[in-house]
Amino acid sequence: MPRDGGICLSMIRTILRSFVRPAIGDARRRVTNLLSRREQVVAPVHSHQQTSISIAGIPHPIRLRLASSDAKSMASCLLDLQYDFDLGFEPKTILDLGGNIGCSAIYFANRWPKSSIYAVEPFRENYELLEINTAPYSNVRAARAAATCKPGPMSLVVPEAGFWGVQAIASSPLTNPAAFVEGKTICGLMDDAGFERVDLLKMDIEGSEFGLFRENAAEWLRRTRVLVVELHDWIRPGCSWYFERAIRDRQSRRMVIDENVVVWLAEA
Repeated sequence: MPRDGGICLSMIRTILRSFVRPAIGDARRRVTNLLSRREQVVAPVHSHQQTSISIAGIPHPIRLRLASSDAKSMASCLLDLQYDFDLGFEPKTILDLGGNIGCSAIYFANRWPKSSIYAVEPFRENYELLEINTAPYSNVRAARAAATCKPGPMSLVVPEAGFWGVQAIASSPLTNPAAFVEGKTICGLMDDAGFERVDLLKMDIEGSEFGLFRENAAEWLRRTRVLVVELHDWIRPGCSWYFERAIRDRQSRRMVIDENVVVWLAEA
């Protein structure tokens, strides 16, 4: 097939993946939720029982909430090893966006003990467990914030089913002070961490990547060596489209592992 035809076909596939299929799935979910009268709420974490789990190869136990999504998060990171890929080098700086209860940061800390890890989580109840779980690791620092394309106040929406689908939405802190968090740009978070550049940027932020790739992405991509991202088109149709547009002139290598896209970025 001619080169132009190949590019055209690739664009069509991206459009289908980014907009059409997610839109159909979103409509189906909306109807289901209306019929079952389920709504998204800010769930009280302190009503959940907690337990500590020990995992072979992990030196410190992990605290998690029962009857929540915490066990799935732990299993994905530390049992299924979703971040077990070869970078080709040992990262010195890691920015973990969507730190949840700390399982990804714990995996990175054990795999690369000489690295400096900055784990960012917006939801207060998740962040409390993130702090507890990463406290034994001297190379991990935790921050409560939301990664956004523009700094400012954000409100959080927490799914009824669990705590790993928290979404940040721009708003006034007066709207819902209990669910308020400060939004910071990725460059701002890098500066807070003291990172001139980030060797590994992990991003699992439940659709908020839509705005990060749509606006001002070149600024923080210039400071990133490897990007690993889970795209959530089913939450925000178009995430994949803006992701592809942002990296098309920068990627030097790519691979897909389960739900994650790993991209090695060429220096600008």
